[in-house]
Amino acid sequence: MVAEFIRLHERGQSYRSIGRKFGVNYRTVKSRIRKAGEEKDQVHWEAVSRQVDTKYLDEHYRMLMQMTSVVTEVVSADPIFTTLEQPSTAFRDMCIQSATQKATKLLAARGLELTSDRRIEDPQAKRLGCKLLDSLMDHEQLLKAAIEAWESEWINFQKMRSELAESAKNLFINAKASDIVAEDIKADIVNEVLRNKLLGEKPRSSRVNALDKRDKRVRNKHVRDRFELIRYIDKDPEWTVYTGSEEEVETARKIYDKVFSQLCHEERMRPIWDSYHSIMERVKEVEDYVDRLILIGRPQGQCSLCINQPMNLPSPRKKHTQRSNK
Repeated sequence: MVAEFIRLHERGQSYRSIGRKFGVNYRTVKSRIRKAGEEKDQVHWEAVSRQVDTKYLDEHYRMLMQMTSVVTEVVSADPIFTTLEQPSTAFRDMCIQSATQKATKLLAARGLELTSDRRIEDPQAKRLGCKLLDSLMDHEQLLKAAIEAWESEWINFQKMRSELAESAKNLFINAKASDIVAEDIKADIVNEVLRNKLLGEKPRSSRVNALDKRDKRVRNKHVRDRFELIRYIDKDPEWTVYTGSEEEVETARKIYDKVFSQLCHEERMRPIWDSYHSIMERVKEVEDYVDRLILIGRPQGQCSLCINQPMNLPSPRKKHTQRSNK
């Protein structure tokens, strides 16, 4: 009956004429038509709201998936090819900034202009990336646990690597090398040991080169002769592991292979080997979770950034007034 009221009213009939046709008061006809119009408007705006929510939720999921792909790139980095001083937190920073910069187009549509150059550190990108990474961890607790396990193993490996470098330094000093030689050469010899024992690369050979005084590597122009210790193998790029006087370089050359052999001892390398392979296992776990997320297309659960979730903002501080002493 109400639908017929609306149809006749849209054709130009008055409330009174419609009421007479159906035997009802014209006021009833008027109220029913207005109520139906209000309900129609409500349904319309609810549909619009759902469309908007769906759009932003879809964008939220897309940013999370971009963060997920970057996480895989970061944890897949081989710990052998990093510097001794580089902790796992540096990789988290790379992950955070890289993922935010991948979302520059989405964020630009919201009025936020971020640089797409990964070489430039953007404080705002880092801040937003931290929230995005936390959001991903809220959605995927198992992925969070896998990443934390990877971080723990990474830190343990780098700690043992640093200890191996100190052992290398002490072995050089015990073999009559100077403290300067031992300090400068320890990182390179440990890198060669790790590549040999963990990746199966062949040991390199040593060669001494005399440097021309015009060479940029000759720092002290008052020194007449300058030499460098080269490590080489087949067609691979050569490594310069030390530059100094002829006596220093010759001493380093004579004891390098001996120290290398001592560092490669099975008992010394076993815990490092175990730690390295534990990292590789953790990487596989993270990759499995990420592959599943990519195939599903969206993360599980919810987070504080999801649509219709309450925002936990800090409450404003109360101002304390001081009472005056009269």
